[in-house]
Amino acid sequence: MRHLRASTYTAMAWKNGGGHTREIATCSDSAGLLWRLSLADVTADGPYSRFPGMRRILTVTTGAGTRLMDTRSGNSQTALPLRPASFDGDQAIRGELINGPVQNFNVIYDPLRVSACVHLIDRAIDEAVPTGGRRALYCLCGPLEVTGSRRLRLQPGDTAMATGPDRLRIGLGTGGAGLHVTLDLLAMET
Repeated sequence: MRHLRASTYTAMAWKNGGGHTREIATCSDSAGLLWRLSLADVTADGPYSRFPGMRRILTVTTGAGTRLMDTRSGNSQTALPLRPASFDGDQAIRGELINGPVQNFNVIYDPLRVSACVHLIDRAIDEAVPTGGRRALYCLCGPLEVTGSRRLRLQPGDTAMATGPDRLRIGLGTGGAGLHVTLDLLAMET
């Protein structure tokens, strides 16, 4: 299990050049990107970067939320705080801030090779990580106590990354909360 501290995240420009993100962790293979976890501070309305062939799960961690408008179809959904919103990476999404800036926790993944999900951690968790699986635990407010192959104490903004087979136990300190990300490789048919 790795402890990724908020101060070590890699800053990079958005794919569309409209802002910056902080990459928490990424995984690629010879066929390309499997998944990426990142944080983005969004201060103005505007287009989201497109990731053809990928899926996105966006979770607003601070701020009132964002209206996600598909400019081609006119369909929209609202990403409210701590409620993961999922959409295709190739959608022409325009974000409209509800009431000022937001911070988004993003999971971008290849849905043909990876199953991904994001849940709010608001209670203790005890789970086995499957072989080939990964778990990310992002601390929203802490501390979060994480025990697996080692014992970690996460502070706000930190992430723990665990790989299978491992057993995770997550304990919440007073007022502690976080995001639990599951990333499991899908069996490929031959």
